[in-house]
Amino acid sequence: MRRGFRRWASAAADCKSYEKYFLMVDGLRFLHSPNGLADRAQLCMDVCEDIFDVLHDAGSPQEALDAIDTVNNAMCLLLDPAEAIRNVHPDSVYRQVATTAFNTVYKTMSQLNTSERLYNVVDDLSQPDVLRTLTPVQRQNVLMLQSEMDSGGKGLDERGRDLLSRLTAEKERLAHELTEAAGTADEQRVLEELLTARYHLAALLKRDCYADWVMETSLAGCRSNAIDFLNCLSRLHMPKALREKDMLLALKRNLLSNKDKASPSLLDYEQKALMTIHKERKYGPAIDKLSEYLTVGNAWRGLALICERLFNVSMVNCTAEMEPYERYHESVQKYVLYDGTNEVLGTIYADLLERPDKMQGAGQFTLQLGTNLHIDVLDKIGVEIRNGGKQRPVVVFSCNAKGE
Repeated sequence: MRRGFRRWASAAADCKSYEKYFLMVDGLRFLHSPNGLADRAQLCMDVCEDIFDVLHDAGSPQEALDAIDTVNNAMCLLLDPAEAIRNVHPDSVYRQVATTAFNTVYKTMSQLNTSERLYNVVDDLSQPDVLRTLTPVQRQNVLMLQSEMDSGGKGLDERGRDLLSRLTAEKERLAHELTEAAGTADEQRVLEELLTARYHLAALLKRDCYADWVMETSLAGCRSNAIDFLNCLSRLHMPKALREKDMLLALKRNLLSNKDKASPSLLDYEQKALMTIHKERKYGPAIDKLSEYLTVGNAWRGLALICERLFNVSMVNCTAEMEPYERYHESVQKYVLYDGTNEVLGTIYADLLERPDKMQGAGQFTLQLGTNLHIDVLDKIGVEIRNGGKQRPVVVFSCNAKGE
């Protein structure tokens, strides 16, 4: 989890540094330039450090939980957009600054996650008499945080915790570097460095391997459960896959004039061609014409129709009203979502078309979480809130569809 803290006795004197920040209410304005993103990283760390003392001096479990939630949100407001920018932004300078900002804040987060003071606060919150005063959701969050800390080096000494935070930040940096090095001469080197960092991380935490550690706080629970699940899928779907393979091999032999020389295996490029022939024979040549109707525009209009008909949510195209800092590429479109009472629910940036230097595949990037801000916590560190404390979600939908 993204948590962290510091003393706030001098917060009043530091208020000016936050006036230009307006934590959680300035939207994406910090993306106006690469320097704006770099400044946001430093301000994020300053704010999180000052909230530490709000947590330490909390007079009730609720105040402590509000402080933890506020730090989590502050970290996400830098880490989430930085993650999006370094994967989809067309400007290499932006991508580099976003990567640096992400690594800097992630390292700070890793250090705070191993803080003994934070351990003590979570231990206090997880006591049975305290848990009984919390809501079911709060209890679940506290127990989840305690579980993550218990498995994340709680018993290490100061030197061990420092090494843990450095290794955690290093493996995150290398994981992203590996995606950028895919298919290049550096791929093998980066992969080996990543595996080495994971090995040392697992050894420090006294685990047999890295997978054992990450599985402890996942839905699978442990490595053996994950392997059992994959084996179950294999047993369920392998018979069908083998039947399809035999069908394609029979079709391949049927198409070749010299059937005795037909290869007993299927090459990657053959599978797609043979499947196309099979579909045409089974469904007719008209099957290929379906693609004419499955354009990006039609798919997006279909999504908007589903939102309106099923959920009474309207998707309004606001691309023409985008600010310069929002329009990071000419193909990106902005949609604001409204409920049946015309209240704003959130914002979607649709980045749907392929282009160089963009993450391959499809995914969603969160720029801003939807939450109700804890104004009392922010007020104690001099952060001004002007929107009533409601933070609406902002996301990027990214894919690599062919241009229409």
